[in-house]
Amino acid sequence: MDCSFEKMTKTLKIFGISLLIGVGIMFVWWSYLQNKYSQYLPEFTVTVGSDQRRYHRYVPETYDAKPQDILVFFQGGNAGSDGAWLVPQQHRWEELAAERGIILAIPQGKVYFHNEGAWQLNTHSGAMHDVKYIDAMLDDILAMYEFELGRVYGVGYSLGSMFAYEMACHMSTHFVALASFSGTMPLSPRDCNPGSNVPIMHVHGVDDPIIQYSKRWDWKAWDSVGTI
Repeated sequence: MDCSFEKMTKTLKIFGISLLIGVGIMFVWWSYLQNKYSQYLPEFTVTVGSDQRRYHRYVPETYDAKPQDILVFFQGGNAGSDGAWLVPQQHRWEELAAERGIILAIPQGKVYFHNEGAWQLNTHSGAMHDVKYIDAMLDDILAMYEFELGRVYGVGYSLGSMFAYEMACHMSTHFVALASFSGTMPLSPRDCNPGSNVPIMHVHGVDDPIIQYSKRWDWKAWDSVGTI
């Protein structure tokens, strides 16, 4: 009896030590990811209805108060909704912004009831929260820096690339051109009446394992989003 109890106690100690080591490794790994990939640009907030929405922006040191371009980068998935992460190749984007004198704006998506992930797709009159948010963000930047709405560009990655098409549909008077990278587009938009034509560059790898190039992308979470 004493021998069995001693073995059980020893086993529990080993399990406890292993568990602590595992938790420690996970903590170190998470801290590493936070330090390596978390967003470091200044954060700003705008009020949209009753919500406080956040975004980040990069203003190059070469900014001289003259009208210049703004590049809006739409994150993929939930990359901006649960702690802000760096956009793909962000350092290269910042280098380009510094070289060309461009303001870089990175809005953070937010998961609402009828969103698929961090961005509302197939926007309609009853779900304009993300469109209003981007409009408010641009107004906020306009209040701080002098630029023209006709000089705003957008780039979307993954889910953000799909949201770029929402900008073409609902904010065509704001964006002069858009780029969709590693995503797809709506087959039958529920509501898309652009005030003007917007040039779009679409880039999609044929070997994409997540959003496959040769297949339709069916959203599973909300039927209202539809097939794109």
